[in-house]
Amino acid sequence: MMSPCKQCLNNTWDFKKIENWIRATCKICGYEVEFSIKEKPRVEKEGDKCRHCGTPVILKASKFKENKLRKPYYYTHTLRCPKCKAIYLRDEYKVSKPPIDLKTATLKVYDDGSLQVVPAETLEVKAQALLWDRPETPKEKRRRKKELRAKRLELYGVKP
Repeated sequence: MMSPCKQCLNNTWDFKKIENWIRATCKICGYEVEFSIKEKPRVEKEGDKCRHCGTPVILKASKFKENKLRKPYYYTHTLRCPKCKAIYLRDEYKVSKPPIDLKTATLKVYDDGSLQVVPAETLEVKAQALLWDRPETPKEKRRRKKELRAKRLELYGVKP
């Protein structure tokens, strides 16, 4: 935040960017101030200083949970600051999934009637096939029961 003008004590400035400098001109008296742009240091590898606290960052492998694998991309590693817990994501550790081709994809139908689009390539991979046939977690079970109750309420107009 700019401080008030030294001549007229008003805080009304016009700003112009000139390469790596910024020129501030007071709108009332015309007083000019120039200052440089501060660039944040980039955190690119293990051992670089954290932008916030200056502690060397460490490279940490990500935990792979099922919800991460469902997203269109995820990061295999992250750079983390052990002191202030800041996280820096680098594109070199990013894994992007190809978009699903709906012409070759198939639908997986669950017992509760919900549908999921499954790409044809993943059906051949045994590890991916296990993901679709996994047991239901308690959180998913509660959500499914809640949805079934809402459907019954909608159909019959009364709570079960």
